[in-house]
Amino acid sequence: VVLFKVDGNLDYFCGSIRNHGLFGHVNDLTGLRNKYGFFEDLRCAISKQQPFVVSTISLTHFSDINTVYGYEFGNLVVQKFARKLVEYIGNRGLIYRLDGVKFGVVSENLSIDELKAYYERIRSMINDGFMVDNRDIRLQTSAGAIAVDRFPVSDKVVYSCLVYSVGNSKRYRQGDMEVFDNRLTKENMDKLDRLEAIRNSV
Repeated sequence: VVLFKVDGNLDYFCGSIRNHGLFGHVNDLTGLRNKYGFFEDLRCAISKQQPFVVSTISLTHFSDINTVYGYEFGNLVVQKFARKLVEYIGNRGLIYRLDGVKFGVVSENLSIDELKAYYERIRSMINDGFMVDNRDIRLQTSAGAIAVDRFPVSDKVVYSCLVYSVGNSKRYRQGDMEVFDNRLTKENMDKLDRLEAIRNSV
């Protein structure tokens, strides 16, 4: 903005600078931090070497919403669900929008049992239905979680464990939260080794 004196001469040139690097970690639709922000915060939490919990929550069969009502309405549903997550979890954890209709939670203040309780409340609410643009919408979810309390561990391995757990939640548990058992049994160590090997190969 250019400001002039009364006599018409230049007085001030004003402007603002925006840090686009900061906004590169924010999802435009929901205002939540995105997948890049999720991994950045995950690495930060791991570096502290203090126990924390991580979860991913996925909306299942969401393509039906887009097919029936259109993508614009689908975006409204995503926004409303994001607000509900923030409303329910509040300042007990950080909420992220990951890929598509998948959301993340990172918390140093919740136990796995508390996280499961919050998830069940959210799940019950959206199963019972909530209003979006004067339509009563019911959604289904699946979720995975892991308590990170053994170090060192990489952010990619933690995420692989979450993907594995969400898949089990959707396929075998009708949406109940699947908690990845990270006890150092031989079976689980082998599973983690396989996940890491697959990640490195990809």
